[in-house]
Amino acid sequence: MENPDIDNFRRRLGESIQTRRKVSHLTQEQLAEATNSSTEWISQVERGIGMPSVELLLRLASALDMDAVDLLRAATDPRIGRPGCQELGFLAQD
Repeated sequence: MENPDIDNFRRRLGESIQTRRKVSHLTQEQLAEATNSSTEWISQVERGIGMPSVELLLRLASALDMDAVDLLRAATDPRIGRPGCQELGFLAQD
């Protein structure tokens, strides 16, 4: 049974990961290598088809030079994490 809230969360999480990857000038292949994952799985996560495990979420955040909490925040707040939304600039601040 599908759950619209989980589907929306998964989609927004994928969008935020994809946006941050692009801002970081990484290909899916590079992100897969950095996270010890497959390019196919990264693609599925970015498209909102797959849900990363907590372990992969932590590896993704590390590879994208951010906190996992920021990735989750981008997925739960519809104003954050959309492609083109200041390219997640607020998350890239040092």
